[in-house]
Amino acid sequence: GVGEVFFENVTTGGNLSVARFYEAPTSGTLGITDNISKYRFIIEPDNVLAYTGGYKLKFKAADLSGITTRPEDNDHTSIRLHKRSTPGSGDFSAAITLTYYRGATVADDYLESDLINDGFSEYIFSSPNQPLPVELTSFTVKQFAGAVVLHWNTATEVNNYGFEVQKLRVKSEELRVPGSEENWEVAGFVQGHGNSNSEKSYSYSDRQIDAATKYIYRLKQIDTDGKFDYSKEVEVTTGMPEKFELSQNYPNPFNPSTMIAYTVPKQANVTLEIFDITGNRISQPVNSLHAPGSYSVSVDFNKGMLSTGMYLYRMTATGEDGTLMYTAINKMILIK
Repeated sequence: GVGEVFFENVTTGGNLSVARFYEAPTSGTLGITDNISKYRFIIEPDNVLAYTGGYKLKFKAADLSGITTRPEDNDHTSIRLHKRSTPGSGDFSAAITLTYYRGATVADDYLESDLINDGFSEYIFSSPNQPLPVELTSFTVKQFAGAVVLHWNTATEVNNYGFEVQKLRVKSEELRVPGSEENWEVAGFVQGHGNSNSEKSYSYSDRQIDAATKYIYRLKQIDTDGKFDYSKEVEVTTGMPEKFELSQNYPNPFNPSTMIAYTVPKQANVTLEIFDITGNRISQPVNSLHAPGSYSVSVDFNKGMLSTGMYLYRMTATGEDGTLMYTAINKMILIK
């Protein structure tokens, strides 16, 4: 939230404590006619810190996801800062101007306040023409059952069309530039709730992953009018699978295509076969030597004159000498 505090003159060094609350204040905002953010900060100095003159607050733009729109150049933003003298009581002050500074990348952007002369306390944001559309309160990532699973929550939403899930495969840490706009790919899209004043939860499973690979994910939150904002980035490094496993296809039921994921813990010849309910083989989308790793294959039922109903898919893994190492069968349902 608060990136840095700049003092005009510090006479005795000390510490500041910063607390961020994901809720709007319950009082003191009657004099503010603009939209008010759904989170607030309380900054308090210890008993040692002493300074003369005022101070400025610097906020990382990436930490204010949902309330900042990147301008074309350094400029005063419509976002305003307000403070009151005592946390939890009294009225918030008139607007304190913020200036938006563009960095080399989006991750380097920040907002800086005008000089504040009346001590530390509680702070909120407001804006006359940005409806503070989405308050993202959490965004996490983990690997589970051959997929990377993303979870995120929002406190409120205004005109939220949805979230484009973007990912970046990191081949070399030296080549990674934080906030870089290069090489991001779209993993999927999750529909938003439009307008909501209550907490909403979302999740997305990315099955298009490789083993022992570092991935970075972010959300591109898109409004109904086309405006968008990026979340913070989260990262995960996938591990090597510990066992053979054939996952349930996704989506299921499906029409016309579905994804089948499977894991291979050691080198093996792997086949994946599709059968109808009578046992007739329809296709064999996989038949090759596999190195250890996580795999997935898309099966398209548009390519055959297939009817609605239940189908079976079987994975078989054998060693170089033909020894059976693993076999499993799952069901899937085609609906036309």
